[in-house]
Amino acid sequence: MVQHCYFNLDPHKISDNCVKIKGVRQIIIFKGAVPYGKKILVAYDGSELSQQAVREAKTNATEHPDTVIHVITVIYATGPVTNTVFMRSIGHELAEQYESEIAKVKDELEAEDYSVETKVIVGESNRNPGAAICDYAKDMDAELIIIGNRGLGGMKKLLLGSVSDYVVHHSACPVLIMK
Repeated sequence: MVQHCYFNLDPHKISDNCVKIKGVRQIIIFKGAVPYGKKILVAYDGSELSQQAVREAKTNATEHPDTVIHVITVIYATGPVTNTVFMRSIGHELAEQYESEIAKVKDELEAEDYSVETKVIVGESNRNPGAAICDYAKDMDAELIIIGNRGLGGMKKLLLGSVSDYVVHHSACPVLIMK
């Protein structure tokens, strides 16, 4: 049986088919169906983990047919910031490249009769991409964010990558980490 690990859950929405991990703040492992699902936000970067996140959103949407799946990609130009206008221009060029990739995801989901919206967001180079994910989730009133885990080094990032770590700690809605 598949188990799901969610962060930031409303304790009033927790069903009887879940187990709370003792001593860990707001981490719930569900067995089976998810108690959320009308508005799902998938953070997509083209990686295998983000593709798993799309598959998980599809599974959830099957349980809740009126679900809208929002798939977003956050890109930002990195490197030394010498000219803000130049960096913003690079970000918009990168966004155009990702538009075609995210359009393929949209086409695949729509071909299977899922309701989907996509967006490529050009993030600010001095902010964690997780901030843009949380902002978008708040604006759309997301009920669930599904994001991949990168498992980058460092004690704080031992279990979560920096973006997923940021989203878990700043999101106003539950977060499902794909690992």
